[in-house]
Amino acid sequence: MTKKLEDYEWFCPQPFVNVYRGITGHTTPCCIIKNWYTPIKKLKESTSVHEDHLSPLNESLRQEFLKGEGPLIDGSCTICKKYEEAGKYSPRTDYLDRFINGDLQDRKEELELYLESDRSEPLVMSMEYKVQDNYCNLKCNMCRSINSSSLANENIKLEKSGHELQPTHKLPSVFNNKGHFTKEENFDDIDNILKTLSELTLVGGETLAIPKYYELMDHIIGLGVSRNIKLIIITNATLVPTIEELTILDYIPYFKSVNFLVSIEFWGEKNDYLRHGSKWQDIVNNVKLFKEHGGNICWNPTISALNIGYLNEIPEDENSSFIGVVDDAEIYSIKSIPPDIKEMYLEKNNPANIDNFLRNAVWDEDKMKAMLLDISVRDKLRNTNFIDIFPEWSPYYEF
Repeated sequence: MTKKLEDYEWFCPQPFVNVYRGITGHTTPCCIIKNWYTPIKKLKESTSVHEDHLSPLNESLRQEFLKGEGPLIDGSCTICKKYEEAGKYSPRTDYLDRFINGDLQDRKEELELYLESDRSEPLVMSMEYKVQDNYCNLKCNMCRSINSSSLANENIKLEKSGHELQPTHKLPSVFNNKGHFTKEENFDDIDNILKTLSELTLVGGETLAIPKYYELMDHIIGLGVSRNIKLIIITNATLVPTIEELTILDYIPYFKSVNFLVSIEFWGEKNDYLRHGSKWQDIVNNVKLFKEHGGNICWNPTISALNIGYLNEIPEDENSSFIGVVDDAEIYSIKSIPPDIKEMYLEKNNPANIDNFLRNAVWDEDKMKAMLLDISVRDKLRNTNFIDIFPEWSPYYEF
């Protein structure tokens, strides 16, 4: 008798049925996994997505999930473990629930049979895909150079001025000291994967501003499989560009559904400070356009030290999801919040998981000082003022 997903001890479907393809061509089992082995030499042209998915490392992780424990899980699934310590839910439980109660119920039995097979061929049901182009029109403090050309160029300026960049702000060696990284690629090696997909997530840079994503969508439509695919587009929604005489609105009817995950940090004009270069009204107007053309909307903040006290301001009637959290190792993590500000934020009417994150965070004064220094040098470059937006931080902001 086939074992049911509900009967596994601590299970995640992602290593079995998902592929995350990063900007340099490497793959990982999901987008939030940590400490995964992805050397620079492991590029798309030398290791296909198919081969990478079937690598011994990936298979070892899959074996651990079949058992419910293991060192790879302990070292790599830290974000989900942190979420589950703060509350009941995590990305892992969300992924699993999609097969048990959600939109992938029709493929649950297929997955259960696959788990008990030799898995000699991939069964990829979802893919998160980054084309090899990091163009982005915004400079978000907590972002990384690898994900934003605008932030990368700002970081180059700051480093030349003598500012010591945080590790996440440094340019990867494959960028060759250029802020805008782009590389030619084609999609022939993922054709077989595209034919089995239920869901495809396009991840920027700023996805809507990168022409290669439109080539990928055209490629999928040409294969005749687009109507089988739920398309998810991660976007800052600040622009709707015309690419080869078409906009994203023209592509919506060709897919099973198109879902826009709109990256914001605050509800309202505070968003323009942290996501520097954005205009809140442009975002509102573009989201209205997406809805009018049949797109589905979900607002997606990344939880950080600066926005966690304001996430309660997102209207309850808006679809939102707090699926991202700045890692504890980074300076914009909630570990940078001092105790008095934390208590102030805890007095707000927060969602339960936000309160749990705040209560469990242990203040790291060194991280806070590094974060505030980073903010100060960006304020000078951008002609902005942190304290005008966040006056509660003024006792700690000595710049």
